[in-house]
Amino acid sequence: MTGKAQTLNPYPGIPLEPPPPWWRRWWGGAGLACAHTTGGAPVALVPDEVELRHAQWRAVRQPPRPRVTVCVDCLLALLEPELKAAGRRVVAFEPGPAGVAAYRFLEQDHLGDSGLPAEDLIHCQSLVAEPLGGCQKCGQPALHLLVKRGANTEPGQLITFRGGKEYYCAAHGSERLLGLLRERLPKRPVGYFNFPYGERGLYLPVE
Repeated sequence: MTGKAQTLNPYPGIPLEPPPPWWRRWWGGAGLACAHTTGGAPVALVPDEVELRHAQWRAVRQPPRPRVTVCVDCLLALLEPELKAAGRRVVAFEPGPAGVAAYRFLEQDHLGDSGLPAEDLIHCQSLVAEPLGGCQKCGQPALHLLVKRGANTEPGQLITFRGGKEYYCAAHGSERLLGLLRERLPKRPVGYFNFPYGERGLYLPVE
C-alpha cells in the first residue's frame, strides 16, 4: 500500500519524472520534477509554503503539496486554477523583461513578517486595500490588479513601479498574468515560486 501511495502523482495533469533512488534523495539530490525540465529554464515550485523574514518557512495549506521542479508550461497549467479561485484578490507586480530570480506571493496578514523596507510595506498595504472597480476588459467586478513597471523602476524597490495599473476580473487577470509569465519566465531559472493563498495578497518579484 505504501509503495502504491508513493507512485501517485501529487500534481494531476502534468507528467512527472520517475522518482530518484532513495540514496539520491537522502544525499540531497533532485526531488520531484516534471518531464520537460531538461534544457529549459526550470522553476522551483514550492506551492504551499511561504518564505518570511529571517528565512522562516510557513506552510499555508495542510498538508502542503511537495516541492517540485517544473517547466514554465507545467507551472502555468498548475497556477491557472489557483489564480481563478473564487473571491481571491491578487495584486501582481509586473515581472521584469529579463525574468525573475523568484516570484513570491504574500497574503496580507504576512506582509508585516515579509522583511520588506518600510516604504515598500506601506505601498503594498495600500495596494491590497485599494478599491478596484470594474474589469477594464469586461466590466465585471475586478479582483486582480497588475502594477506595471516604469522607465525608472529600480530592482528590489517596489515603490518605484510607476508604469500604471491594470484592473481585471479573475478570468482576464489570470489571462494577463499568465501571458506575462509565459513570455518572461523562460529567460532565466526561477529559484522560488509559490501559489496564491488566503483571501488577498501580492506577487512580488525578486530580480
